Amino acid sequence: KKVYLAIVLACLSFSGFGQTTVNTGFENSGAFPPTGWTTTGSTTYLSAVTSGTSPTASVPGGSYMCRWNSYSLSSGNALLISPVVDWSTRASVPTSVTIWWWRDCASYNSSGYSTEGITAYVNTSASITGATAMGFVPRAGVVSTSGGVTGTATTTTSGWQQYTFTVPTTFNSSVNYIIFKFVSQFGDNCYLDDVVSAAWASWVSPASSWTSTACGECAAALSD
Repeated sequence: KKVYLAIVLACLSFSGFGQTTVNTGFENSGAFPPTGWTTTGSTTYLSAVTSGTSPTASVPGGSYMCRWNSYSLSSGNALLISPVVDWSTRASVPTSVTIWWWRDCASYNSSGYSTEGITAYVNTSASITGATAMGFVPRAGVVSTSGGVTGTATTTTSGWQQYTFTVPTTFNSSVNYIIFKFVSQFGDNCYLDDVVSAAWASWVSPASSWTSTACGECAAALSD
């Protein structure tokens, strides 16, 4: 019994290295922005929707997604700012922000729309001033991602793509903000969903089958 308990505690300590620190799927019964988030700029062009037009897009999971109504805005931008994120215990643990973003090849798919899309920033204040850019993802499929973001750079097929932004290790205090800047060039609408920020130890994979299997065996041993 003592051996089983020791193994259980060890497994729990392993699982503690993977910590989701902030997330939103915009599932707030249509209310926007999500609880704790704020917006600035052309905020009336940001909303939560259940389906997309111009281009046609479906929610990847749940009932709502975020729409940037660039189809109706000749030019301009808006910011979506997260609640405070506490990274004071991350030390040098790799930390990332992932999103799902609709890449559009249906219309307005040319280099003339090279700045229409979303840029992720991180800052120690709820402001774009002094913020650190983590990468840009365009709406148009023909335009390439930039700034270090990982994911499909260009595409010839419309649809959802997942993108990952790396948070610099210098952001390790108790007060941090994730900031998304939306830019319109009067092309099609843009769609965002499933924003997640997670911190992981560099030597433990969040999808490690060894970890999940070992802890599963621990749970079974404890139940015995």
